[in-house]
Amino acid sequence: MKAQATMREIGLAALIMVALLVYLYFSVPNIPNPNPPVKEECRFDSELACSSSVFLRRGSSKLELAISRNTGKPINITSVVCTKRRGIPIMVPLNNSILIASGSKEYVSGSTTGNEVVCTDTDGKSIPDASLGNVYEGRLYITYIEVKTWNMKLVNGTITAKYS
Repeated sequence: MKAQATMREIGLAALIMVALLVYLYFSVPNIPNPNPPVKEECRFDSELACSSSVFLRRGSSKLELAISRNTGKPINITSVVCTKRRGIPIMVPLNNSILIASGSKEYVSGSTTGNEVVCTDTDGKSIPDASLGNVYEGRLYITYIEVKTWNMKLVNGTITAKYS
């Protein structure tokens, strides 16, 4: 008889605990996430656009980036700089310039381009010390030549990317 009362008491205690957990789950206000989701993106004020997500490799800080253009004029991208440093950096030419026809997208760094763009720290030289999931926020500078007019332009934008 004593064993039956004990089993009944255990069952009642378990039911009370489940009810208490359900009550707490729905009554406690939502606790904000200490690591809110980061929207990985890059933005330009000009006629260039990032056409897919931005990938940044931890350890090497190498950037994988695709750019698109929809102005009716093909362009030839000659250099890309990614940095946290303020001010216009020294533009280093890409190993392989990238031709982008109007309405198309092309990778300018990473993938199979043969170009490596490294995102640097505030000194413009060193690679940020980053771990998996850390966020990089900096600036992108791109020089390109309009193919038909031979006009050279420098555009800049922002980049936000997680290290993967």
